[in-house]
Amino acid sequence: MTEARMPSPDASSSGPELPGYISDVAARTAATVAAVVVPCWPMPMAGRRNPAMNTVRRLHERWLETSGLLASSSALLDLQAWEIAAYAYPDASFDVLQLGADWTALYIHIDDYFDQGSVGNRIQTARDVTEFLRGHVDHCSHPPSGKAELRETREAYRGLLARTRQWMTPPQVEVFNSHLASYFDALVEEAAYRESGRIPSPEEYCRIRRFTGPMQPLIDLVELSVSIRLPPGIYTRPEYLELIDATSDITSWANDIFSAGKELARGEVHNILHVLRHHMDVTLPEAARLAVGHVRARIEQMDQPAAALARWIKESGASPSGRQAVQAWVRALHEWQHHCAYYFGKTRYASVTVTE
Repeated sequence: MTEARMPSPDASSSGPELPGYISDVAARTAATVAAVVVPCWPMPMAGRRNPAMNTVRRLHERWLETSGLLASSSALLDLQAWEIAAYAYPDASFDVLQLGADWTALYIHIDDYFDQGSVGNRIQTARDVTEFLRGHVDHCSHPPSGKAELRETREAYRGLLARTRQWMTPPQVEVFNSHLASYFDALVEEAAYRESGRIPSPEEYCRIRRFTGPMQPLIDLVELSVSIRLPPGIYTRPEYLELIDATSDITSWANDIFSAGKELARGEVHNILHVLRHHMDVTLPEAARLAVGHVRARIEQMDQPAAALARWIKESGASPSGRQAVQAWVRALHEWQHHCAYYFGKTRYASVTVTE
């Protein structure tokens, strides 16, 4: 295997420093993890980037401002979500690429709200907040007590839903809605673990992390990004579901690995490295190696459902264009994962510079 390497990031890409000792601990942790992980990373650190990235950056920054999200989280600009989207959707149109950037920023905004405050530590509070954001019941017309800032988050969420559904067919909308529901449900389940003080087992953690990413609703944009329409019957096929799950697992675990410095320094236990270290009684470098092994195995496990899906689409009598659409979608799933270079040089993730 070729050793994973990447150029030094532009210093201007760094966001604000983490406070005091947390920054020091995070940097040391990130350096320890990177030294183990980067030489044996099982896929490209970086893939192609959408050439419209800088144009979408301006559109995305305008959306952040007009949505009101910057008022409660100025760090969203430092996040540079347009860069993540440019890696994830290299062939997307302006509109779909901006959807990817806007959803990425909103999800991380919600993630920080749950991870860095009291919301994610109490199951009832987490349930109240998710119900308010989703607007499912009448009593959620007002934000939970003391959380007026959630109004802007809910309006941003509703606006993105409306924009996204305009691009989707009814079967796609149904899948997207299901993945959003799983995301919010998983946030509540994660809060239950925090409230109990119990660290989930590796199996429990990976099951929850598949949805808290939240990679699955972002993966739903892949089909739009390559301008294809999958056959409607595909969305309930076990091979399709396994490919979605595997892609979500790989990307979520990669995020854990490269954000370990920030999270472990702040005492966040919902990270695959901490879970492995705790339950398997191993050191941080050993946990990092185990996590990379999980990522590698999950990548290899995608081959079987991909082949089975290709056989099914052929046997179903689909047109040549339908078979080509499935092939393009599977290729795009793999390419969607190639964005780990993004984490380097971003002080949000307390990352380190890796040079030639």
